[in-house]
Amino acid sequence: MSYDSFAEKKLLNECISGNKAAWDAFVERYTNLVYHTINKTLRIYNYDLLYDDIEDIHNSVFLSLIDNDYRKLRQYKGIDNCSVSSWIMVITTNFTINYITRRKIHVSLDDQDTDNEKPMIENVPDDRASPLKHLTDKERLGILQELVSGLQTNDRLFLKYYYDDELSPEEIATIMNITTSAVYSKKSRIIEKLRNIAKERRILQEI
Repeated sequence: MSYDSFAEKKLLNECISGNKAAWDAFVERYTNLVYHTINKTLRIYNYDLLYDDIEDIHNSVFLSLIDNDYRKLRQYKGIDNCSVSSWIMVITTNFTINYITRRKIHVSLDDQDTDNEKPMIENVPDDRASPLKHLTDKERLGILQELVSGLQTNDRLFLKYYYDDELSPEEIATIMNITTSAVYSKKSRIIEKLRNIAKERRILQEI
C-alpha cells in the first residue's frame, strides 16, 4: 500500500470513529475531486446543469457517506487496490447519472408535445436492439416503459447504461462496481425478469 493510500484509509477510519476534524479534512481533501467528477460526467453525457444543481449533487455525495452512521464509508474495502479517491469518483459518477436520469424521466413523462399533445417519450427514437426489437418504435417504447417500471432501481439504471447510453460492458462494470462478466450475467437476468413481468401482466404472450 502506498503512503497516499495509507493516508487515505487512515483518514477514512478517523471519520468513521466520529472525529469531526477528520471529517472536515476529508471533505476538504475530496471536494474538488467530487466537483471535477460531476462536471466530467456532465460533459460525457453532454448535459448541462445549473450551479445550484451541481452543488446539490456535491452535497448529496458527502451526505450519503455519513448517513446511517457512516454506513457507506464503512463499505469501502479497497478491493483490487481501489483507492479511496477512485471509489469516491465512482460514487460521484453514480450520483450524477442518477440525477440526470431523474431529470430526463421528469421531462419525458411530464412534458407534452405542443403540436400533438402526446407525451414526449413517445417521440424519442430507440435505434438500439432490445428484447422487444420486433415491435414498432411506438409499441416498443410503450411496452418497455410499463415493463421496466416493474424492475428495481438498480436494474432500471443498468438498462439505461446498456441501451440508452450505449456504454461498454467495461464502463458499466466500473460504474456499478462489478466485474465485466457480471455485466453479461446481469443483462441476462434482467431480460428474464422482463419476460416474467410481461407474462405476469399478460402484456405479451412471448418476448
